[in-house]
Amino acid sequence: MPKLNGQLGTPLDATMASILLSCRWSLSEAMAGGEAVMTVLTGYVGEGCPFTFKIHAEDGSVVTTIQGKSAANCCSARWKIPAKTKGKHFFLAEAASVSLAGRSDTLLVRDQVALGPVEIVDSKGAAMQKVPLGQATHWKAKMPGIPEGTPFSWSITCHQDAAHRTVVASGKGEVQQGAGEVVWESHYPFRQHFKKSSEELKVTSETFKDAHFQAVFSCLGASSKSPELLAKTSMGLTFLKAKGKRNIVLPDGVKKELSLDETGKAQVPEELPVGRSVVEDPIDPVGA
Repeated sequence: MPKLNGQLGTPLDATMASILLSCRWSLSEAMAGGEAVMTVLTGYVGEGCPFTFKIHAEDGSVVTTIQGKSAANCCSARWKIPAKTKGKHFFLAEAASVSLAGRSDTLLVRDQVALGPVEIVDSKGAAMQKVPLGQATHWKAKMPGIPEGTPFSWSITCHQDAAHRTVVASGKGEVQQGAGEVVWESHYPFRQHFKKSSEELKVTSETFKDAHFQAVFSCLGASSKSPELLAKTSMGLTFLKAKGKRNIVLPDGVKKELSLDETGKAQVPEELPVGRSVVEDPIDPVGA
């Protein structure tokens, strides 16, 4: 660090020389057809400073050139690896306006192989299209041709609706027997009654869609997405000193008739859509 001298309470003008801290690939290995990220970390470089990334093959020939701009002393650029690429590659990063240049580590590009599809099954191996909240789910991405022990990453996202989604689980693993597998116990991260019902969506001409989970598996720069797994919930209803039948309007707009037993307990259908259901009581209508 340079030594700066000044007087207390008086502004001090200083010029700091830009520095290059690191040039790295996001992966050590990637497959042709996948994607790799180049990242440069710097110090004392202004926002929007232009960087040039030149990707070289092992023999030094230039494969392609990609432009980027610095933000918060970091500049990244993505390389979509052509299908016929193979061998070792490195990149040279340069910011001519601040006289910075550096060379990266090596990225090994492997032959393109299939990734996916992703299957969702229960503990008995049966395929799942929906899951009651709290039940364990098994997510398995086929990765034939990828070497044993190759690391992969995964994430599961909950989609409440088109505007609200969040990652509920993520992690890493190693390819075993040509596949990557994850076991996850389903849970809902939002308050269920915040999901708008079919009736509430009529104001904006939107269509009700079930909340769902979806997983993404990534390995060697390539990714595969699972089918949507619908989230299903349940409820219990008991009416004091009541008998006969009651109606319930589910979040998707479907109306069901509920029969009450001698204790007033309603026979509520299993695996209900996530959201706010409304029970129609002939005396005092109430939202459930």
